[in-house]
Amino acid sequence: MPQKSISPRKIKELIIQHAIYGASANLIAQSIKIARSTVLIYIKLYNNSDLVHTDIINLSANNIAASIRPQNSIYENAKYPILHDFFFQYHQRLENENINLKTLWQEYKKNEPSGIKYSSFVDHYHMWLKENGFSKLNFNKYQIRDIPREDQITFRKWRRSNNRGKWERAVALLDLHKGCNITKISKKIERSYRTIKKWHSAYIDNGITYLDLNRTRKVPERIIDNINLKKERIIKLIHESPSLHDINRTSWDLR
Repeated sequence: MPQKSISPRKIKELIIQHAIYGASANLIAQSIKIARSTVLIYIKLYNNSDLVHTDIINLSANNIAASIRPQNSIYENAKYPILHDFFFQYHQRLENENINLKTLWQEYKKNEPSGIKYSSFVDHYHMWLKENGFSKLNFNKYQIRDIPREDQITFRKWRRSNNRGKWERAVALLDLHKGCNITKISKKIERSYRTIKKWHSAYIDNGITYLDLNRTRKVPERIIDNINLKKERIIKLIHESPSLHDINRTSWDLR
């Protein structure tokens, strides 16, 4: 642990900047006004922890701070050891259903109102994974579980296309299908997080035909009317003599 502990709020902010936005240690240190060496220590603690992407977003700052510190075996004083009997079923559901640990914990709490808190539930699950040799699952709420074969063929064609719009959408959606992080995809294709979420929603809700490839913004009628009025005035002006406008020339030039 660092010589001087920092607040849970700063710990959570530090981890979010590192894990989600990929900020450097120098940038994080400047942003939250702590030493770079402290940042590196907490990054190492996070990397050695069992926290996953959804935990960083959903857990409170206090729970995140507690999760990255070294702990004794949580099995020693487990309040509800029977919970461990259900983890294999939970693990299978996490692999095959579009759910996360938060959803499973909510189901558990519904049946056991006096049961353990979410942070302890996460700790127990990750310890169970280690004890039974299972790999930690990566949770990505924007992952596209299934893309039909014909859509995959179309996306591959788009990915090889010279059309920038098709290439962007194909790369984004195929990477989401692989489970890639949406922030990394955003950096890869240089489009905003919000834009990729919009494509994701359009495809999930309506299919490939609803991916809008027209990136031209609709111009308001008021602006079109102003443009047409300027054109008319310019045409009228160039048909008049410059002398009518106190310019000592017989004809207009471009300048």
